Amino acid sequence: MEGVWSNKTMNMMASIVCGILYSYYALSKLPKGLPRLIAVLPVIALYTALPWQLSSVHMRGITAFVFMWVGSFKLLMLCFQVGPLATPWARSNLFHFMAVAVFPIRVRQSRSDNDSQTKFFNSTTLIKVIVEGFLLLVVLYLYSFRNQIPHGLIFVLYGVHIFLFLDVSMVSLAAMADASLGAELEPQFNRPYLSTSLEDFWSKRWNLVVSNILRQSVYDPVLQIC
Repeated sequence: MEGVWSNKTMNMMASIVCGILYSYYALSKLPKGLPRLIAVLPVIALYTALPWQLSSVHMRGITAFVFMWVGSFKLLMLCFQVGPLATPWARSNLFHFMAVAVFPIRVRQSRSDNDSQTKFFNSTTLIKVIVEGFLLLVVLYLYSFRNQIPHGLIFVLYGVHIFLFLDVSMVSLAAMADASLGAELEPQFNRPYLSTSLEDFWSKRWNLVVSNILRQSVYDPVLQIC
């Protein structure tokens, strides 16, 4: 089983790298519009099929979010020279392009090293990560008493677990990107627990990466047509 899992993982990673390499070189040679769209369709089909090769629900969900959902929309926007993959920073070299294609990365705006307001990973962020990491451990510990916890509270714990895990993961990735790439990851959440309505929750506070990509790839084009 471990050998089969390893082979599947290696094949999937090789397919992802090949898709990104093909997109980087092929789309740079083609004019924007229909030619790019036709050229990128096989990659989108590949990204759609990849998650279903995994048996783990968690890995399938992460792969579907990163590649089938976010990655495919980024490639579609690049066909029309818009979106994060069309920025000069992302197109400057293959390494930057691969980073933006895989992660929800926002290109760093020009800033001063002494500007504490724009630095991503500061003391406040560090304290936030430590507190959220501790709370995540508490939630995982509480799962051992699930038979004694009311079902309604279990669902609350699931929601808190998902939020804490994604927020800590995204902040950690953002810190690495900030240090190694000179780029910042887009914030995944904006304190969803302070939402005043469902509209505020879905459009402004929860899963901001998807909201921003949908706004650029669906809402703005439809608004221009109308």
